[in-house]
Amino acid sequence: MKKAGMYIAIVVGLLLSVNLVSASQVLTPLFDTFANISIAEIYLRYASIIDFFLVLVIFGSIAKFSVGKLYGDSSNGLAVVVGLIMAISFSFMELKYGFVLGDLGWIAIMVFLAFLAFFLYNIMTGMGADPKFAGAVLFIISYAIIAGTIPQWFEWLNHTAEYSIGASLLVVLIHIVLITSVIKIIISVISGKNNFK
Repeated sequence: MKKAGMYIAIVVGLLLSVNLVSASQVLTPLFDTFANISIAEIYLRYASIIDFFLVLVIFGSIAKFSVGKLYGDSSNGLAVVVGLIMAISFSFMELKYGFVLGDLGWIAIMVFLAFLAFFLYNIMTGMGADPKFAGAVLFIISYAIIAGTIPQWFEWLNHTAEYSIGASLLVVLIHIVLITSVIKIIISVISGKNNFK
């Protein structure tokens, strides 16, 4: 059962990035049907609800980490309550000041990517996935999200790479990791080395 859940988590992660890949004109004919789905519009429409759940997971994890040291395994309920109170407080702060996490711009995207990567990595490795396989899947998902939401970053990086050795090395490193990630995923799927539980 967990093996099926693992594949569902991978598919959901890839579907989140499908419209972003489509927007960046990579594999356009294949993903044209998903191009009309706009994560940005969905976020703008339901920003308070999405922010609530994001900070609930973040604050719940922080509460579990901090309270877990004090009370051990019996702290699950307390961590949920503390995380819920902090998330509700954050929601009231958003309403009072007219602030949403999306106002942070690219910083919010990086925080979201870090949160998504941490969450999916823990789910995948918890279900028995090889950590290298999980890292490869997460790198490809993150690359697709960045390419779809901030294509100007890649343009800036490529332009800067013409004049800077550091930027050139970063471009080469990104492409090497991308190719290696694709190869790792293909080898893992063909060989069946992931022992999803």
